[in-house]
Amino acid sequence: MQFSNAFFQRLARTNDIGDAYSVAAAELRSHYRHPYYWGQGTF
Repeated sequence: MQFSNAFFQRLARTNDIGDAYSVAAAELRSHYRHPYYWGQGTF
């Protein structure tokens, strides 16, 4: 899976685990918009 440099920069500036989760979730949503990925309850 390819992540943008901006994603890594945001993650590197993030000290709070909740914020890191939000950043990662937003990045995943940008890559996987199909409902299949959001119906599994894994993220």
